[in-house]
Amino acid sequence: MRDWAKTVERCENLNNLGVNSSCLAHIPKYMYWLNLNLCNARKITREGNVEKLCILLAKAVKSGNDDVLYYLIRNNVEHLPPC
Repeated sequence: MRDWAKTVERCENLNNLGVNSSCLAHIPKYMYWLNLNLCNARKITREGNVEKLCILLAKAVKSGNDDVLYYLIRNNVEHLPPC
């Protein structure tokens, strides 16, 4: 199961492993990277697109996805619009 998490971490475009297993949902590291991949958080961070960043931040707040929210804020401080 740890190999699944490493695979999803290494390949940021991977968001479907074709596995319908509830046991994967109980692996925090797997779910962390899967959530980042599903919303393209790493791509948005790499590109520094402020508009996409703000949209994704708003979606993460609405959905309560703390992992994505934390990742985006931590890695995009210089891109965040001023308050």
